[in-house]
Amino acid sequence: MEQLRKLARELHRAYHAGQPEAHTRVTEHHPRSGDGFRLADAQLVVAREHGFSSWPRLKAYVERVTSYGPDLRHPFEADLQYFEDRAAGLLSAHQGGVGEATAAFRRHLPQVPDAQLTIEEARLVMARQHGFDNWDAFKHHLESLDERSQEPFMRAVKAIRADDGQAVTALIGRYPGLATTRGTNGNDLIGLAGRDGPRGDRPHAARAERRCGKRQRSRLDAPSPG
Repeated sequence: MEQLRKLARELHRAYHAGQPEAHTRVTEHHPRSGDGFRLADAQLVVAREHGFSSWPRLKAYVERVTSYGPDLRHPFEADLQYFEDRAAGLLSAHQGGVGEATAAFRRHLPQVPDAQLTIEEARLVMARQHGFDNWDAFKHHLESLDERSQEPFMRAVKAIRADDGQAVTALIGRYPGLATTRGTNGNDLIGLAGRDGPRGDRPHAARAERRCGKRQRSRLDAPSPG
């Protein structure tokens, strides 16, 4: 978040210094800001440049990712029924003796005996896998997602489904960790490209894999700070 706050402060100063680039950015993302361009307005511009409808939404996303790290699951669907079905499937898999499902319950609800696990607990596990304390908070988050409020992983999956390589590359460039981020079903972008790309074809998956892999290699080959 500190880097994002710095970007907002720099934009605020540049705008009031009359820098053309700053005025162009503000006009594009916050045209009604007027002469009284405040730091809060600069924060809104930065949020919208990152694909979020507001600064609080961007802040909540960054804090969730920071808190949960690579274990966080990212939704790529906004349909609540999809997650209801996933929760039901998780419970059924646990009852059927699938170790991975049982491990998910024990990780997120270690205090609940196996015999007492119900669909309510399965929904709670689903919410916590996505970084929310309870099902209602996760449900509210899903209901708030629209074209202007989709998170990076969801936008990347949407671009993969549309075979929009330019958008995928741009998103991975802006969010370097996106290439290895995992969705609700545990798949990363490469796995989802093979499943959800146009006609599920391998060439499409290979293109996405090259984009993601190239980005990952560039991070590994970069010189260490200091």
